[in-house]
Amino acid sequence: MNSLSSAFQAANLISCVKSMAEEAGIHLDVRPDIENFGPLRESLDNRGPVSMMFDPTYADVNQHNSFWIKGTDRDGKVVHVQAVRFIDMDSESMS
Repeated sequence: MNSLSSAFQAANLISCVKSMAEEAGIHLDVRPDIENFGPLRESLDNRGPVSMMFDPTYADVNQHNSFWIKGTDRDGKVVHVQAVRFIDMDSESMS
C-alpha cells in the first residue's frame, strides 16, 4: 500500500468517526495547541495526570508533531479529549 492510499484511508476513517460523533451530539474540534491539552484534561473529573509524552515541559511536542481532539456535547461540556503524537519511524521495521 502506498502512502497516498494510506492517506485516503485515514481521511475516510476520520470522516466516519466525525459523522458518528455528530450523530451522537458530539462536536469534535481538532486542535494544534498541544500545550492546552494537559491543563484542560487535568481539569476534568476522574482524570489522572497527562502522560509526559504529551507534556511540552518534558517532551518535544508541538504543532508540527502532535495534535489533540476536544469533543463537546450540545451544552458545550467537554466529553472527550485525546492527544496524538507523530513519531518518525521511517528507519524502523514493524515486522
